[in-house]
Amino acid sequence: MKKLLMGSISLCLFSLAMILFQMSCKKDVVAQASSASTQINKIVYYRWNDSAGALQIWTAKYDGTAKTLINISLPTGMEFDDDTLPKLSPDGTKVFFTSLTPNVGNTDRDIYVVNIDGTNLTKIIDATGDDEVAIGGAY
Repeated sequence: MKKLLMGSISLCLFSLAMILFQMSCKKDVVAQASSASTQINKIVYYRWNDSAGALQIWTAKYDGTAKTLINISLPTGMEFDDDTLPKLSPDGTKVFFTSLTPNVGNTDRDIYVVNIDGTNLTKIIDATGDDEVAIGGAY
């Protein structure tokens, strides 16, 4: 009888321990909005300006409204590379593009980034010599 009572108490304690373990391991999943999934609904594109005789980078909403010129002051001798389209950063604050700088015998293609308002022009990829670069995307 004593062994039966001790066995029952042991089983009850073991069951209680398993229940407590299961309760402590339970996780509630709460979905949170990710900033990476936020869409800004903008496109970035090149546009030829006949009066300026040069390419310009513009942005617009998906429906074609709110067209905005990004005023980028390129250094003398540099021009936009129309073989590689500009890319907009996922948060819509920066534009990446490839530039051409004609040199004797070859043309340097480098990748630049600029703020959406045209400020803070920065070379991020320097492809001198025989190297050529092109933007694949901005994620």
